[in-house]
Amino acid sequence: MTIGKWSVQQGGIVNNVNTLNRLFIPKSSISQLQHHEEPVYTWLLEVAKIKQMSEPTIETFNKVFLYSFGKYDLQFDEQIYNSSLKKQQEIRSLKRIARLKEQR
Repeated sequence: MTIGKWSVQQGGIVNNVNTLNRLFIPKSSISQLQHHEEPVYTWLLEVAKIKQMSEPTIETFNKVFLYSFGKYDLQFDEQIYNSSLKKQQEIRSLKRIARLKEQR
């Protein structure tokens, strides 16, 4: 399945924005967690931190990320997902502020 610049392939998720510098997330690490105040899905945060990732690209990734849990039969936790999206929003807000400062 492909949505925008993201593809869910047999081995994992691939970003096709830049053919020389593709981001590949192996299916074995998609459900990987980080522990902040509460557990969060690592890749929902890591993708948001990448400077070159636009808002629409991140939104598309969120859909592909969710789809991949079903495709690969991974254990999904809605509470962790919601916590991850909340933390991701914080990261995205900081990126927007940084971009605005750069435009000055």
